[in-house]
Amino acid sequence: MSWDIQPGRERPYEEFMLRNFLPAIKKLGLEPSDFWYTLCGDGRQVLMGCTIRDRDELCSILDSETWRKLEKQLSTFVDNYTYKAVVLDEGSFQM
Repeated sequence: MSWDIQPGRERPYEEFMLRNFLPAIKKLGLEPSDFWYTLCGDGRQVLMGCTIRDRDELCSILDSETWRKLEKQLSTFVDNYTYKAVVLDEGSFQM
């Protein structure tokens, strides 16, 4: 997943991530694997990776009302949000 934090929304974004977003995605079954913050240069400000072992489970999560609500909440703090799912070499899926 990638996004840019909206200017002036850094503090509420941090609170949302720690109190809501991260606990919710873990509860859904996504396991955060990496988190990158771009300090300078081009590209998205934040890159976040999560893993999950089962494609059907990932599809179910991405189709869920809970996921849609999380994305909607996230959109109040960020711009340019995107995600993609890829298959890892060991057969897991990473988002």
